[in-house]
Amino acid sequence: MSSTLGFAFLALLVAIVSRGAVAVPGDCPNWTPKADLDTSTLSGQWTGLYYIKNGFGRQAPSCLKANIQISSTGVFNSTVTFLNDNNERMNRTSVGTPVAGQVGKYLISSSQQFHNGLVTTVLDTDYTNYAVLASCKATGGNYAYFVTVFSKHATLTPQLLDAAKASITQAQITDELTPINQSNCPN
Repeated sequence: MSSTLGFAFLALLVAIVSRGAVAVPGDCPNWTPKADLDTSTLSGQWTGLYYIKNGFGRQAPSCLKANIQISSTGVFNSTVTFLNDNNERMNRTSVGTPVAGQVGKYLISSSQQFHNGLVTTVLDTDYTNYAVLASCKATGGNYAYFVTVFSKHATLTPQLLDAAKASITQAQITDELTPINQSNCPN
C-alpha cells in the first residue's frame, strides 16, 4: 500500500471514529429490494420514525422529513429536512438514479458531499404506512450504512413496526432501531 493511500485510509478511519461511528471492514452488503416494487407510489411526504446507524454520525437526526418525487423514468428527487446535533434545521437534496436491472436500488448524488455515491435500497414498503430504506457507502476497504423507517403517518402500529423490523432482519441487519424524535419540530 502506498504511503499516500495508507494516509488517506487512516484519515478516513480517524474521521469516522472521531464522529463516534464504527467502520465495518469490507464492501457494502448487496441488499435485495422489495420484490415487485411499484416505485410510482413512493412519491409524497414521508416522516422518519426509526433509524439505524453504523458509521454515520452520533445520533439519529430529529424531526426527519423527506419529500420524495419519482419521475416516469424511475429517477427520484428528494428534499430531506432534519434538526442536527446543534438543533439547527438542515436541508439536503438528493437525486437517486436507478441501478441498472434492479428496481428499488438507487445510486445517490446529494448536496451533502459524503452522501454522494451512497447506494440506497428499498427493503420493504406497504406504500402508505411504512417504507424501509437502507443506504450504504464503501470507502477504503470499509463501509458505513444507515437504515431509516419512514411513514406517511406520525406513528406505526406495533404490527406495522414488526413488519418493518422483519424486512431489516431479512436483510441480515442486526443493529437496534432507534426512534427518531419528532416532538417540538418546526413547521
